[in-house]
Amino acid sequence: ARRLPGEVIGRIVGLDPADIPAVVHGGYRAEELLFRPLPEDEQIAVAQDVVATQHILDRYARDRYADPREDLCTDIVTSVTAPSDGGGDGDGSAELTLDQRHEVVSHLQNLLIAGHLTTTALIGTTVLHLLRHPDQWELLCAEPDRIPAAVEEAARYDTALQGFRRVTTRPVTLAGTELPAGATLFIAFGAANRDGERYPGPDEFDITRTPVRHLAFGFGAHACPGSQLAREQLRLTLQELTGRLPGLRLA
Repeated sequence: ARRLPGEVIGRIVGLDPADIPAVVHGGYRAEELLFRPLPEDEQIAVAQDVVATQHILDRYARDRYADPREDLCTDIVTSVTAPSDGGGDGDGSAELTLDQRHEVVSHLQNLLIAGHLTTTALIGTTVLHLLRHPDQWELLCAEPDRIPAAVEEAARYDTALQGFRRVTTRPVTLAGTELPAGATLFIAFGAANRDGERYPGPDEFDITRTPVRHLAFGFGAHACPGSQLAREQLRLTLQELTGRLPGLRLA
């Protein structure tokens, strides 16, 4: 679960396989820094790991600017350095500016984190829930055609990304709670996937459920651009595990 998504997104971005473990580690450290309460000394240690990852990505940004390749890293560098009117080939400078380097590294860091942390979580939780329901695991092993439906049910039942932080831009009242402008919120959209008005038995894990639209990968303009890639990785993982390890069980 932890290895496959990192290698997949790393290859798409254009990373050398030798750099992928360090970049994946940096992604998990960034998650710690953003979401976990840590004492100051641990915050500093985690931040050092995150910065080390950023230096790796900065090296790729500068390398792809000097020597473009057929990979996503080059595409991001090109998008950052292209003039706003869409014409020409950039400013003609021999090196990226510091601001451009910052922007490329930020894009790469976000893309890589989004590309492996959530898919790793989805693979892990899907296998966990299947093995917690041995009858459904056995059904999946016997009828592998159900794997795509199992993927959708797992994404609905235990959404890898449960929500986003947001800040109110004006005073607003939500469900009787008055919020001032500037209030920090956590919009837990994952809860919508347990809405009893939309999903019968919403708290039941059931791979025989007829797949319907869910919000595990966002929606509309905020839909995850890597959703099909995540689904495919989970589908292939379940195909391999059910075919080769049908006796798999929880310790």
